[in-house]
Amino acid sequence: MRNLIIIFFYFISISVSAQFENKDIETGNENYQNKNYAEAEAGYKSALEINPKSEPATFNLGNALFGQEKFDDAIQYFQKVAETTSDPTTRAQAYHNLGNANLMKQDYEKSIDAYKKALKANPNDIDTKYNLAYAQKKVQQQQQKQDQQKDQDQQEKKEEQKKDQQQQNEQHQDQQQRQTKQQPKKYSKEDLERIMQALNNEDKKTQDKLNKQKMDAQKVTIDKDW
Repeated sequence: MRNLIIIFFYFISISVSAQFENKDIETGNENYQNKNYAEAEAGYKSALEINPKSEPATFNLGNALFGQEKFDDAIQYFQKVAETTSDPTTRAQAYHNLGNANLMKQDYEKSIDAYKKALKANPNDIDTKYNLAYAQKKVQQQQQKQDQQKDQDQQEKKEEQKKDQQQQNEQHQDQQQRQTKQQPKKYSKEDLERIMQALNNEDKKTQDKLNKQKMDAQKVTIDKDW
């Protein structure tokens, strides 16, 4: 992304009491410019041992940590400078870098908040304006992605519910068919009357046949044995 500017704090004090502090800061600055971020970190920490309130050492220590992608640690130092400095320009720069560190963590809401505070201290900073717009766009894209994922999840849920309902309907239909096969056939009153009539007719035919056979047997003549 273009214009993700990390503001570097150059500070050379002319006071005699700060000579050793300045030497460590200068060593840190030199290592930082050569991208030796771990060595730069050590130099700035040495300066802070001499003067724990040193703004340039604190600020540039945040930069050195940022260069090592130690964004959480960098945030602490940028935050400290932003909240303690009395200089509006330094405050704007610290909030700018704080926004960048949060941006690299993809914590876009916090980066937006930091950029807005930077612009409050320095409303004309073009790089901060660009980074703010970029972070806001990332939030918008993130929200769109979440909305799309939500819609997709809802659609998948509906499809799953539809599939489950269809399966339940099929199971219910199969169960009804099995129950229909297992249940004895039910006859209406008219059917039962016809069946009883048919049985009576069949019994009558059988009885008539037996009676006829009996009568035929009585007609047989038994010859005497002489």
